Amino acid sequence: MEKCAQATCFVPDTGCDLGHTDLSKCPIWHGAKVTDTADEDLSGEMLMPWSGSAFGLADLGFVSGRGKPIVIGVVGPQNAGKTTLLAAWYLLLGRGLAGTKGHLFAGSYTLSGWEAVAGSMRWAPGQPPRFPAHTTSRGGRAPGLLHLTFRDENGGRPIDYLFSDAPGEWFQRWAINRDSEEGAGARWVSDNADAFMIVADRDALAGESMGTARGSLQRIAKRLGAERDGRPVALVWTKSDVDIPPEMEEAVRGAVTDAMSDVVEHSVSVVGASDGDPLLNKGAGLVELLQWAIGVRRLGVRLPPPPSTSDDPLFIHGNRKPTSNSILLIGESGVGKTHYGAQLLRRLMRIPGALRMNGAATNLEAFEAALESLDEGRAAGHTARSVNVDSVWPIVDANGREADLVWPEYGGEQIKSVIENRRLPNPWQKRIDEADAWLLLIRLQQTSVGDDMFSKPLADLKGVSVENREVHPSDQARLVELLQMLIFSHRSTSTSHSLPRLGVLLTCWDEAGISQTPPEALEARLPLVSAFVQSNWRQPLIMGLSALERPLSPTTRDIEYASKGPEHFGYVVEASGTKSSDLALPIYRLLDAGA
Repeated sequence: MEKCAQATCFVPDTGCDLGHTDLSKCPIWHGAKVTDTADEDLSGEMLMPWSGSAFGLADLGFVSGRGKPIVIGVVGPQNAGKTTLLAAWYLLLGRGLAGTKGHLFAGSYTLSGWEAVAGSMRWAPGQPPRFPAHTTSRGGRAPGLLHLTFRDENGGRPIDYLFSDAPGEWFQRWAINRDSEEGAGARWVSDNADAFMIVADRDALAGESMGTARGSLQRIAKRLGAERDGRPVALVWTKSDVDIPPEMEEAVRGAVTDAMSDVVEHSVSVVGASDGDPLLNKGAGLVELLQWAIGVRRLGVRLPPPPSTSDDPLFIHGNRKPTSNSILLIGESGVGKTHYGAQLLRRLMRIPGALRMNGAATNLEAFEAALESLDEGRAAGHTARSVNVDSVWPIVDANGREADLVWPEYGGEQIKSVIENRRLPNPWQKRIDEADAWLLLIRLQQTSVGDDMFSKPLADLKGVSVENREVHPSDQARLVELLQMLIFSHRSTSTSHSLPRLGVLLTCWDEAGISQTPPEALEARLPLVSAFVQSNWRQPLIMGLSALERPLSPTTRDIEYASKGPEHFGYVVEASGTKSSDLALPIYRLLDAGA
């Protein structure tokens, strides 16, 4: 298809710039000439309005919708370590070691951009990490902007931050000539940043070209001092493990403080203490610098809220839909969705617990093969990618409260496709809009944070050749991106201004060998996902699940399983760590929370 005529719209790569989820209703796109018949029909699909890559100027309107983001300008000469500094922060967030006091990670619309700069710093099989590639001095009038959102752990509104990732050559040209064409991107940072970090590379200041490095830094400091207009500035000494001559350090410090007397200093390095636990390595000074950056606030006027007795004083949300007791089950391939559905169905029909069946399910075809396999003591087969069925189960609890539980069954590859293509098909939009609760299934054994420059000492790099490799998104980035897409779809189409309740089930608990409670396990194994969940839902339900209680083979029968019946196996682990044989408890907790 042709590109949209709107200069700031990038359909079909991202969603409509004017907010139309159905492109046929967009007055600019409508009638666009189709030049490639092989292109997919975009009707009925919701395209996400962010690509995941670093933001450009055209993307700022989207992230500024709920408030102007705080821009942190990372300033310094080329090869000073500016990109490595940003990548190190992201890796520490992914390990739960960023120490953002009182602030929870609440999301990012540039996860692919973060992964691109940080991916090279991770270890891969047979391939050691390396520092991020030099940010190229490409043509352009604005830097790449990496986005993070944080929310106060006690509630409060989310605050968006944008961190500039610009080539050092821009700042060097800007320092010499403010109006230089080559320095236009640096000038944008100077004009728009709310705070600055001026990066001084100790390695360069101790090397053969120390005089050139000092001169570049002094000129940049002088220019920034003239342009900053009272905005906060931090002098950041990178590679703090490198010693430099005292007179060199004083010369640089003097140039910066002469231009900006209120500057604060930070020394950082990805090299941490050699005698500590590598898994807890935070480098040096990185956490403190991040705390400074996210503590930046823009001066403004806070108006008192208008008195109102309504949660919807302008009537913009319409009438809330009646509770439908629909749960959207979300999980990638191999997490055990089908096994849980089949086992739960057996329990509801045969063993009274927190919930029981109150009639007959509408359609059990999707579970037929799984039920038969479990009856024979065998594991169920993989759900085909093409399967896409919603089964309605009438249920009732011990107090007589009735509900219709809508249980979707689908191939887990559909979730993978949604994440990779950044498009939500029509059936998924409908499910997201109608669901009262989302139940996310995660198999911890299929996920990992992986080793990086912090967890595996840099000394291990000795004697190992470094090769270029493709950077793949991390498991945590993939799960956070999925939840962000669900949130965006819900807020785009639903008349409700509150998110559905969220439950997280850590599946195959019997195989994981975990001694922690489920919330503790999620925080320890996937800290970025845990922080995102805690930040966006006040009381998320986090439980463990072993639907089968023991591993089963798809070919070899388990005689005990077949003789006792599969409904006598399986358990859940509550947030407190208490084990229960009632597999309906997660569903009951989610439905009860909204009662």
